[in-house]
Amino acid sequence: MTTSFDWDFRPERYWDAEEAIFANIKGTFRRQFIENAEQKGLVEALPEDFLTDDAGDAGREFFASAHPGCMSGEYLPDYHPGE
Repeated sequence: MTTSFDWDFRPERYWDAEEAIFANIKGTFRRQFIENAEQKGLVEALPEDFLTDDAGDAGREFFASAHPGCMSGEYLPDYHPGE
């Protein structure tokens, strides 16, 4: 069985439009929380600071006070433009 592969194929985007909204949010817990809120139509009720790519110092302190497991990904470096 011979299968050919198009090595030059490049998708227009790697995420669906909905997924792209959350793609650069650093924190795993925060990203999943926002995705769940979006599915339930509750994103508008979340604080605006919660929806940013980087939680900032205050956000990291808040999540750390809730549980250390909420910190996963929050200390990753910032994304470069277009990344």
